[in-house]
Amino acid sequence: MNKLFLILMALIAFLSLYFTPNTGYDPLLKEYNIWLWGVVAVVIISAAVKSVINRNLVLPKYYIWFLLLPLGLTAGTIVNGVPYPKDLLFRIGYVLSGVLFFISIYQFDLGRRTKENAVYIFVFATLLFSVVSVLQAIPGQILLGWIPHMTTPRIIGVFQQANVNVSAVLTGVLLSLFIMTTPGFSKRNAVLKLICVLTIMLGMAVVVSSGSRIGLLAAVLALPVLFLSRAKVLYRNKTTAAGAILALVVGVGVGMQDLTVLTKDIKLTEKGGGVPESMQLAALPDRIGMYASGGGGSTAFDRTLWKIQRLFQGEGDVRPHVYSVAFDVMSDKPFYGHGIGTFQSVFHERAAEYMAARDGKPLIGPNRYGHPHNELLLWGVEGGAIALLAILAVAVVIMTALFNLGWQRGGAMFALLVPIAVHTQVELPFYSSVYHWLLFIFIVYLTLSYKRPCAVRCEKTAVVMPVVFGMGVWSVLLVYFCITTIPVSRDINHFFMYKQLDMKKLEAAGDNLYFGEFATMLRLKVLLNQDLRNRTNHWTKEFIEWSEMYVKKEPETSTIHAIALAYRNLGLNRNALETLNRGLYLYPGNKKLSQLYHQILIGK
Repeated sequence: MNKLFLILMALIAFLSLYFTPNTGYDPLLKEYNIWLWGVVAVVIISAAVKSVINRNLVLPKYYIWFLLLPLGLTAGTIVNGVPYPKDLLFRIGYVLSGVLFFISIYQFDLGRRTKENAVYIFVFATLLFSVVSVLQAIPGQILLGWIPHMTTPRIIGVFQQANVNVSAVLTGVLLSLFIMTTPGFSKRNAVLKLICVLTIMLGMAVVVSSGSRIGLLAAVLALPVLFLSRAKVLYRNKTTAAGAILALVVGVGVGMQDLTVLTKDIKLTEKGGGVPESMQLAALPDRIGMYASGGGGSTAFDRTLWKIQRLFQGEGDVRPHVYSVAFDVMSDKPFYGHGIGTFQSVFHERAAEYMAARDGKPLIGPNRYGHPHNELLLWGVEGGAIALLAILAVAVVIMTALFNLGWQRGGAMFALLVPIAVHTQVELPFYSSVYHWLLFIFIVYLTLSYKRPCAVRCEKTAVVMPVVFGMGVWSVLLVYFCITTIPVSRDINHFFMYKQLDMKKLEAAGDNLYFGEFATMLRLKVLLNQDLRNRTNHWTKEFIEWSEMYVKKEPETSTIHAIALAYRNLGLNRNALETLNRGLYLYPGNKKLSQLYHQILIGK
């Protein structure tokens, strides 16, 4: 048994439970995501050391497609020129880290027992995620400060977003069902068996009562496939089958009764972490939020069915409009794409034309989209057909492996991939949660590692040493990034959560590779607010110059609003109105921009 590997998997599984109060706005403001990248670095460097000791490099079959994935995703941007180097760096870094993590797992040469123990670790983590979700549904904000809470009881999980939480929990439920059908389950101790049963029961209660349409859809797709593919095994182990089915039925039944205590008229948002209602010093940049209004039934399950019904009736969901605009933008540059980092600017320009052609109705909502809520569309817009072909090549490798496993095992592994894979087509789980990215990669590894031989050994020093050296260098860079980003993340969270204004820290945060632009925007907004409050213009011009460039890439309404205020502070009301007109063209129906426009127009 590989104890080091299991320890590292335990860190990946349980670090998401480490909660520090945060705005929930950016994934790296959730500190556990930074720590998870640190664990990835340790996995990679450990694998590199093992390769040096063994003097060989173990590569998965068809490894070339995985190694080419980062290049394929970014080729269009590189060929066309790099409009935003930082965005390119982080996007390729995210994918490359995942690929290196995937290859690193092979260096541990895992046996069946170790793989199964790793699955039990993720199952136990899912049980804890479910417990946190249940506690969030109980009035009184139990363990406030230790787990995230909404003002009103609402299941958002450790991931601080309902759908992200559900896709993780449902994957854990499926892992539990799967491990219960393996030959070694009957020999496991009673505690592990109880954990599996409780995970299924509590997990399904969370999935059903969360109000998540995509969670319910994924469950409807994955559960029948898993049960049908493992039917023969379940038939031979009737006691295990009865326990699993009973836990599933009880969990669904409890979930249908609703774990939450929401009233019909409460309006919910997905924003988590306990952000104060008012930001006195500076507002967070806007981002799109998916809203769930009351109505449609007394329980969360009823409301989910009501939302699904409205979706089929063409009501209550902006995604069809978002997908239509994104596909239209993608068709402009179908081969190379518009370049990584360009989505927001090109999408909102086309979205404005789309809404203007439809009587100016705010069909996609009043705020900014940083992602089209579909992973393939994002890569299609920014990377073009080259990026999509790179993704397709890896998908074909995985589907081929599933087919070669046969229905009994391949069907089960397919079911395990469904929740997160489906979730990527309506939202952005990989960008919200590093845990989802690593768990998905681990399941892909399980899929590809069942058949023997599942890998090839490369013993040529000329090949092994450069690759191992690259893995080592990358892991060191990743550790350095984590060490330097954690304090910046804390400072920004303290700024918002506790109103701890330290201009020196904000200025220092501006030098951080990841948060630099965000921190600079916050610092300049603070200085602008000082000018507005004191009726001075020491920083107003600098704010306008910087922000005018900033909104070309990220046309967010809060900064557009601030630019208009800055122009008004300089007495340039015409420029302010032009700025607001531009903002209302991009975001028709935005109340904040509209109110300021009328105030300036009437001379208030």
